[in-house]
Formats: sequence, C-alpha cells, structure tokens
Amino acid sequence: MRAKLTILLLLFALLGSGLQAVTMDYKVKALGLEVVSLKISREPQSLSIWVKSLIHNKIFPYVDNSYRINYNKNYFPSNTERKVINKKTNCNYYTHYNHAAGSAQMTTSDKQNQQYRITNRTRELFSLIMMFCDGKGKAGTYELDANGSMWQAKARYLGSSKISTKAGDFQAQGWSFSFSSETHTKPPYVDTLTHNIFSSKNKTEFWVDNKGTLVKAKVSRGILSASWELVSVNP
Repeated sequence: MRAKLTILLLLFALLGSGLQAVTMDYKVKALGLEVVSLKISREPQSLSIWVKSLIHNKIFPYVDNSYRINYNKNYFPSNTERKVINKKTNCNYYTHYNHAAGSAQMTTSDKQNQQYRITNRTRELFSLIMMFCDGKGKAGTYELDANGSMWQAKARYLGSSKISTKAGDFQAQGWSFSFSSETHTKPPYVDTLTHNIFSSKNKTEFWVDNKGTLVKAKVSRGILSASWELVSVNP
C-alpha cells in the first residue's frame, strides 16, 4: 500500500512539473542600446507577456504593454487581452475568436466594438511563435490576425546554430518569417511590439532550442534591426 502511494505521489509530482510555468526574460536592443524589457510566461495553452520601456525619447517611444493569449492544442487563439499604453493609447483590447463562424469580436475598455472576418486557419503572432517553440511549426505560409488586420507569415527554416546569450549558450533551430497582406487595413490601434514586426519591408528571425526556449529574435529592415536577447529562463 505504501509503495503504491509513493508511486502515485511521484506521478503527481511529474505531472505538476509538466504544468509548471516557464518564464523567459529578455532585453530588446536597438542601435546598441537596451531599450525595452520583455517577459514571457508560458503555461499549457496560454501566455502572459509584459513589455516596458527602459528608455524613451523621440526615437524610442514609451511603451508599457501586457498581453494574455489563450489558445488550443492546434495553436489557434480562443481569446486574447492586450493592455496597450503608449503616447496615443491607454486602453485594454479583448478579442474573442470564433473560428467555426469565421469571425472575431474585439471590444475595448472604453466600450467600443469591432467585428471582423477570419478563417478557420487564423492564428495570432504569439500562438504561432509558441507552435514553433514546441517543434510543431513547418516551413510554409500561415494566416495571422495582426491586431484586427489580416496578414500572412511565410516561414523558412534557417538551420541549426549555437546562440550565445546572457542566460548561457544554446544550440538552437532558426526560422525566418516574412510578412505580407493582400487585405491589409489600418488596425484600430498601434501596438508597438507587434506593429514593428508586421511590415512587408521587415524580416523576422526566431531561434529556439530543443527545450522550447525562445533563445533570440531579430527584426530587420535593411541595415536597421532590433533584437530580443535572452537574459534568464526559469525554471
């Protein structure tokens, strides 16, 4: 009886450890400066993200955003909440996705509503990133909701490379993403973090290790670039 109880306790411990949140801290660098702190906390089928300015001026606008994204086993979002604070915006945006009906409903903390069309293949940026972190992404084209505006992301495999960070050295797999939109409309708000990614002029790279850690990201436009550099990962 005691042996069976011990086995059950060990099983529950293993299951609990599998459900434990993983938190990744980054510094976002541009022009050689650390301009933004970024924290991503992962749980099964959900994400919490915090972004805050370290410096702000005419070149680097103020940002203090947070995000909560819930998604299913296929990385399709069910609902999201974005708190966006910048020079022009201080508002919460709530989006509920109904893939079966082909629609998304966005409401705001100041009582505005917007409904727009999606497809049954529409993801959003962060759920797509997590799919690649979990090793389930492949080269190809993905449909994305970019804050109420429809885009496509084309993924290309870059190979394996050793990435050095403040959190240590990682052997990681690289993916390159280019973005385009035939139906782009002006989004209802500017979210600085994702707005700077969704551009046909930009190229974005993500590097992921075999434990699902997003080790590094880089957004480039010509000779200009900004990078997410891993500072720590827990547990």
